[in-house]
Amino acid sequence: MNGLIKNQSTPRTKSLVDSFMEDFFNRDISNFIGTDVSNFRPAVNITEDNKQFVIALAAPGFEKRDFEVKTEGKQLTILGKHEVDTEKTDAKYTRREFQKSAFTRHFTLPDSVNNNELAAVYHNGVLEISLPKKEDQKPSIRTIEIGG
Repeated sequence: MNGLIKNQSTPRTKSLVDSFMEDFFNRDISNFIGTDVSNFRPAVNITEDNKQFVIALAAPGFEKRDFEVKTEGKQLTILGKHEVDTEKTDAKYTRREFQKSAFTRHFTLPDSVNNNELAAVYHNGVLEISLPKKEDQKPSIRTIEIGG
């Protein structure tokens, strides 16, 4: 198979305290102590046509500046980090909330991808990365004249 390959990230190992708290309270320790740190794995769709592969990664709430997309050899890495700091002040109290989200996704690129022509755009909560195929990898289509 010469298609794009999703690499599985290694699962996050939990500390003894995290495991105890999660087992005891049946929830993550970050919920218990009130911090909101979210490590998530955004959904990805990968499509292919004659000219390119397209990776569409769902990351609503992020902004263009929250992403880093890079290649190293045959490895494509997508990093996302988003932080929100909100403060609500009333006459009697002040409430401040932090929200942090981060992820990393890795993909192994096939030999057919032209690494020099990758492009990315973020629109309506979806990061779309175009991975054009090399010219020699695109199927040639031609019409053959039928003789009589």
